[in-house]
Amino acid sequence: MPHREYAANKIASFFLISVIYWLAFFAFISKDYISLGGDSYQYIILTRSLAKGIGYHAVNYPSSPFFSHYPPLFPSLLVPAVFLGNDFLSFKIVVALAGFAAIGVIFLFFSQTAKLSQAAIISLLVVTNPYFLHYALSEILSDVPFLAFSFVAIFFTYIYLKDKEVFTRSGFLTIFFLSAAFFTRYIGIVLVISTMLSIFFYAEGNRYKKIIFVGVPVVCLILMWALMIILHPHPSSSAGIFDLDPYAASAGTIFQHPFLFLKRLWNNVFYYLDMFSIILFPLRYKLSTLGIALLKSLVVFSLSAGLLLNRRKTTSFLNWYFLLYLLIILFWPYQEGVRFLIPLLPLIYFYISLFASQYIKSLSLKITLSVVLLYTNLSFLPAARQLSFKDLPSAAKNFFVINIWARDNLPSSAVILSRKPRITYFYSGHKSMAYPFSKDPALIWRFLERHRIKYLIVDNFSRETYLYIAPFLQKYRARLKLIYRIGNTGLFRIE
Repeated sequence: MPHREYAANKIASFFLISVIYWLAFFAFISKDYISLGGDSYQYIILTRSLAKGIGYHAVNYPSSPFFSHYPPLFPSLLVPAVFLGNDFLSFKIVVALAGFAAIGVIFLFFSQTAKLSQAAIISLLVVTNPYFLHYALSEILSDVPFLAFSFVAIFFTYIYLKDKEVFTRSGFLTIFFLSAAFFTRYIGIVLVISTMLSIFFYAEGNRYKKIIFVGVPVVCLILMWALMIILHPHPSSSAGIFDLDPYAASAGTIFQHPFLFLKRLWNNVFYYLDMFSIILFPLRYKLSTLGIALLKSLVVFSLSAGLLLNRRKTTSFLNWYFLLYLLIILFWPYQEGVRFLIPLLPLIYFYISLFASQYIKSLSLKITLSVVLLYTNLSFLPAARQLSFKDLPSAAKNFFVINIWARDNLPSSAVILSRKPRITYFYSGHKSMAYPFSKDPALIWRFLERHRIKYLIVDNFSRETYLYIAPFLQKYRARLKLIYRIGNTGLFRIE
């Protein structure tokens, strides 16, 4: 194909993909926001703290600590949204722009490393994937910005591997975007490690010097931030990553129960196999048990085949990142659904495309596979819409309502114990902490005294409240006064 014709086709392809993305933007973007997870609210709290000049502090906690628990780049990127409106829509627009940047660099990378048709199909499948659109247009989370930064780092790593010299522009940009990926999400450490391995195995020259050039500044930045984490530990009673069950401290650590840890890993394997099936084929819920089993087998086979086929290509360095990322999320004690797979979505489609190009010789079958994937995306597009308050179960609605009531009726100095303290602060304006996940009521009472907490919200939607707060209520009921109740959700004052 002549260069001019190729360039024209490339521009036309990306223009079409861009149009689809911005049509989705206007279809799904909303000024409203509701979430039962606390991460998005914490990001907004940190962003507003930065915008006010307070610094990187979690003002929702009683001591307003420096909050090294979250990497700082995403809240920093959100700061302009505070001055442009300081509302949910403004924050969503920043994330949406990151989503568009992610689509652009994905298309650019694969148009350089694969056929233009392959790059267009991968980008088209990503831009129509309902889960990608949900996290790009309906959530205020770091997953999509991390996808953008990580793929820019991958793009410049690919260029740097082919550079003959050490000190090159692509090398400096690799350093910058590896650091940006890490400071957007800590799992970016996997990208750093995979980049070092890629340089060692695949660099065309000066591999040791390149490893030192890229690795030393990035590792120094990571170590400096690690020191900040050590000096400023998480202010709540949250579990560590080595706890066997983050919602049950009494279960011990993975070192105390290695066999139970192996069981958790095994369960996570099947859990994320389900997530792979869901993110690729949202319609799997309409299939029979046999159909679901066949679908999972097809997903495993196609991804495995794609990985094996890629080991001899110029993009073989991607395998390190893909496999190490999977290893980390299998180890991670929290299961976050398809959210953890968003950064891998382009690679998932890439491996499937490699499988199809190698094992499916018929052009009509390749087109059919692409159409099937595109159809499942389009048929499930409503999933990209923002969760609305009216869609919440009544127990969750009551939790939001009782926090709003606390905003208008509790003294400004009140500190509240809550299962979802970030939500409590965001809607009540009162500093809040999570209760310890302990079945010892005396330990929870000592926690209340140590942090001078005078109010407790007892929700009706979390398993942890039933496990840990119910025994506490029974033992200390004489020292707790119910001051407001809606349904089975109550606000208590501690006497």
